[in-house]
Amino acid sequence: MIQRKSKDMSRNRQGNTRHSTLHLAYSFSCNLACGHCIFRCGPDVRGTMGIGRARAFIDQAGRAGIRRIVFTGGEPFLHPRALRTLIEHASGVGIESALITNAAWATSRSRTKGYLAHLQSIGLRSMTVSTDRYHLLFVPLERVRGALRAAMELGLDGGVKISRLAHDPVAEGLCRSLRSKAARVFVQEIVPLGRAASLRAAQRLRPATSFTGAGGLAPPILLPSGDLLSCCNLPARDVRSTDYPFVLGNLEKTSLRTLLARRVRDPLLTTLRTRGPGVLFALLAQREPAFRRWGRSLYQSGCDLCFNLFCKPLDKRMLYDTLDRLNRHDRFIPGEFS
Repeated sequence: MIQRKSKDMSRNRQGNTRHSTLHLAYSFSCNLACGHCIFRCGPDVRGTMGIGRARAFIDQAGRAGIRRIVFTGGEPFLHPRALRTLIEHASGVGIESALITNAAWATSRSRTKGYLAHLQSIGLRSMTVSTDRYHLLFVPLERVRGALRAAMELGLDGGVKISRLAHDPVAEGLCRSLRSKAARVFVQEIVPLGRAASLRAAQRLRPATSFTGAGGLAPPILLPSGDLLSCCNLPARDVRSTDYPFVLGNLEKTSLRTLLARRVRDPLLTTLRTRGPGVLFALLAQREPAFRRWGRSLYQSGCDLCFNLFCKPLDKRMLYDTLDRLNRHDRFIPGEFS
């Protein structure tokens, strides 16, 4: 079955404010430099969270009620000692672990299965392999199949995430090829942000008016710096340039529990989580004529619209006043832009 939304995303789209999943990027270093990476990961990226700091952050996650940590990046398997230590530590505080990988390390059947079996024994419960036309330039498809095969044999929840262009026969072929080898096949259109900004012309862009349906924020992501971003689909290395501070705070200065509560209370993030950026934009367009002119620009997805919206100069007082009335009275019905 091809899934186009993760379970966590589906819960968020229904407006559930309970936080159960946290993405943790131990490092943005990667053995690949894929052309569609919104985080601009690659071999030239240095620096890690550090095992000691990461353990302390996981302790905070346990106290905040997090029940699942997704180790991402970057490529988690570039830091095998840290990955083993942190999975085991998370298990010790009652948190199950998942990870996202490119499977470049899956060079032989025995090595792949042995490594995954060990991680499973200390708390790993799920693995998602990323592959697409860009990953395949570096990682042979056989390694992807090998990693998924090992996960299936071990009883791990194994999935595959395929990023696609608007017209992408490679992605369609991967879906057919891997459907029987993964419990989950998640297809996601490439968001033209970060390094993928150069791919904007290759996407079939839609007007912002098409994003007036239900909203949704992906789970928050903890960066190597200790900063917590409100959504793991944001281009982490660019997000500070936006007008609204999507950085909720730093875990070395403020507790994760407090930052997650801030994420729930903030009227802007509440609107994005429950209604989506299209509704937010339509609301602003009704209040400010300038937004109507900007609204004729085309954006590939809600993530694309959301990020670009907050790259624009905004009157924050007007924004929050409008959002407060919307969320208190629930009277706004989005329509087409004039």
